[in-house]
Amino acid sequence: MKPIINTFCLLICAYNLFSQAASDNIKYTFKLSESRSSINVTMVYQVNTLVDTIELRVPSSYDRNKMTNTITIDRLKLLSEGNLVQKGFNSYQLVSKGQSIRLSYTIPTFSDDTRQLSCDGDDYFIPAINTKFFHMYGDKSLVIPNFDISEEKRFNIELEWLDFPNEWHIASDYGIAKVENGTREKQYKEGLLQEDIGNSLFIGGTYRKNTFKAGDKNFHLYLFGKWKFEDELLIDMIKRITEAELKLWSHFYHNKEYVISVTQKGIDDCGRIGGRNMYDSFCFYLPGKFTENHFPLFTNALIHEFTHTWIGVDIVVNHPEPGVMKWFTEGFTDYYANRVGLEAGYIDKAQYIGQLNKFIETYKLSPYRSLSIQEYNKNYLFDERLENLAYHKGAVFAFYLDGYIREKSEGKLNLDHYMEALFSNASMAKMNRNLNFTFVNSIAEQALGLDISDLLEKYIVEGEIIPIASPLIESYDTKEKIAFEYGFDYITSIEKEVISSVIENSNAYKAGLRNGQKFLAINGMTSDPSGKMIFVVSDEEGKHTIEYSPKGPTIAIPVITKLKEKD
Repeated sequence: MKPIINTFCLLICAYNLFSQAASDNIKYTFKLSESRSSINVTMVYQVNTLVDTIELRVPSSYDRNKMTNTITIDRLKLLSEGNLVQKGFNSYQLVSKGQSIRLSYTIPTFSDDTRQLSCDGDDYFIPAINTKFFHMYGDKSLVIPNFDISEEKRFNIELEWLDFPNEWHIASDYGIAKVENGTREKQYKEGLLQEDIGNSLFIGGTYRKNTFKAGDKNFHLYLFGKWKFEDELLIDMIKRITEAELKLWSHFYHNKEYVISVTQKGIDDCGRIGGRNMYDSFCFYLPGKFTENHFPLFTNALIHEFTHTWIGVDIVVNHPEPGVMKWFTEGFTDYYANRVGLEAGYIDKAQYIGQLNKFIETYKLSPYRSLSIQEYNKNYLFDERLENLAYHKGAVFAFYLDGYIREKSEGKLNLDHYMEALFSNASMAKMNRNLNFTFVNSIAEQALGLDISDLLEKYIVEGEIIPIASPLIESYDTKEKIAFEYGFDYITSIEKEVISSVIENSNAYKAGLRNGQKFLAINGMTSDPSGKMIFVVSDEEGKHTIEYSPKGPTIAIPVITKLKEKD
């Protein structure tokens, strides 16, 4: 069964010898192999504080669908004097006798299809390199010095590109690597934290480039693939979304030459879409099967991921347990992505209200609606239904908090004022990228004169149901809906492979599920309470197939019919 593995947590160093004052220098030299099926890397690490022991984090990936860990580089070799000793799955201790450290390794391809990224599992997150393009991330392709988060160690980064075709576009969070007089420009960026280096995109190849201006920023859009619609439709969509985002947020703390990429993932047999927002870039994936008719399907996803430029990149959770703040980074992103969709003209007011109602309904009907934040953080990787709770619950809390702020301030303030204060230079410097409950409340006190600690404790930490009543609502109806209920402790049963906490007289119990049975397989899952769950278990009487509908209690769900006009 699935272990709980946080693929984005950094390994913690056991030393505190580095000074925070000086930035270390790292140069990565990328050289494309003759076959164009891999990239050879030389890393030169200039340590500005004399030490003997350094920890290095080697790039890796965890695929939750395949339930496997993968090291994403080959042939790691120390070229300078010293010893390199493996300490963990992707952690090495470097005992060095000098301040300049040289390493070499190879980034192999995990997708050599020249038409697309892989459609399997999470393979599109790990390096794709072939004769037409490459696509890779820092945390999947770069060896990075590893420090305790609290040390805030800074790095100056230089990139050099060798033996890449001159006609290829190459771009990253570090800028555009143009070819001038037959030579590929180097790229530089100063003062990066280690997670910034990992949270970076590198693309190159026969991408189709389009640049547009929004505000005083240049947005460089790179497209690779073939869809069943014209590029201009996608370019216009991204431009409109970008302009709506910049209109909503009062700042853009990112590179003036911001990179956006859209790369084909799958041809006609894969409908998965997704994206990732990085330090100074954004990328998205679309399967080749998509036509204009699919635009509503991926517009919301695209807006959500791009909104992470502010909530999730500008505001980062540097926490060993990131699930604790997922209600904010994902839920508030969902709430504001709905606003951006309205502003960009991709949804109308009725659809905007419909999305709010969807947040409310999925939250209210979730079998995990009353779970505490500790239990959520401990278990969310075991069940996608539980992981998604953070999105819906966080969006509902954002809506509730917006109304609460308006009510307490007699209409003078709203959630936008709070977010503006949260994103201010002073706040972000004070927060130090460590988003937590204390900081969330302190900004409310300073900017709004409101103490929201009780709200956070009740509705987020303890799991009390968030009220839907709000001064934002003009009118609403109610409808009766059947909640989803497993009828047993699904997460513990998955983890221990033994059925536990079966609810007496539940549909699961009536179908024959009992405590102590061995959990063998899942042959059917549904998101509909009237659908079918099919589990295979065994006990002293042998193997059994348990089939039932996961119907829970009937719950009255508020349905907003009209919102009040607001400023």
